[in-house]
Amino acid sequence: MRKICLILILIFGFTINSQVNQLGHGGEFDLLEDKENVSTFKPGEWLKFRIHYGFLNASYATLQVNSANLNGVPVYHVVGNGKTTGFASIFFKVDDTYESYFDKKDGRPYKFIRKINEGGYTKDIEVNFDYNKDIAVLNDKKKDKKFNFTIQEGIQDLVSAFYFLRNNYEVEDLVEGKSIELNLLYDDDGVFK
Repeated sequence: MRKICLILILIFGFTINSQVNQLGHGGEFDLLEDKENVSTFKPGEWLKFRIHYGFLNASYATLQVNSANLNGVPVYHVVGNGKTTGFASIFFKVDDTYESYFDKKDGRPYKFIRKINEGGYTKDIEVNFDYNKDIAVLNDKKKDKKFNFTIQEGIQDLVSAFYFLRNNYEVEDLVEGKSIELNLLYDDDGVFK
C-alpha cells in the first residue's frame, strides 16, 4: 500500500492540476512564484481512486479535503483512506488511514497521522512539525517511542506532498525522465528524498 500511495501522489498530483500559472523554463523545476495564494483545491473536494490488479478491483482509496484550525493556524485537513475490496481482501487485507494538517498559504505540514494495517503489518504514527524549533517529533504509538528529526527545507508528509505538487507545478512543464525531489517524513526511518 505504501508503494501505491507514492504512485498515486506522483500520478494524480500532476494529472489533476488545474492551475494556470507557468513555470520558468530554466531546465529545472521551480516553484510557481506568482500564484498569489490561489489553490488548485478547496475544502469539500473528494477524490476516489479505484485500483485494479489485472481484471480485479483490488482496492479503493479516497481523499477528502476539509478546512480546520490547528493551534490557531488555518489549515487544510485531508483524510485519506485505502482498503482492499472483494476478492482481493480474501488474500491480503489492507485498511489504511492517513491524515495531514497543512498550512493553507504555503502547504507546510503541521501534523501527520498514519494508521495502517496491511495484512497484519500495522503502524500507528503521529508526526508534529514545530517550525519555531525546526524539529519534527514522530510519535510511534505502537512501539511507544518518540523520535526527533530536524526539519529540512521544503519538508512534506505523504499526503501534504500530493497537494503541494498540485499547487506548485504545471503538468505541461514536466519533462519525461526529470524528477522533482521532495523531503518526505512519514516514518521513523527519517527523511526521504
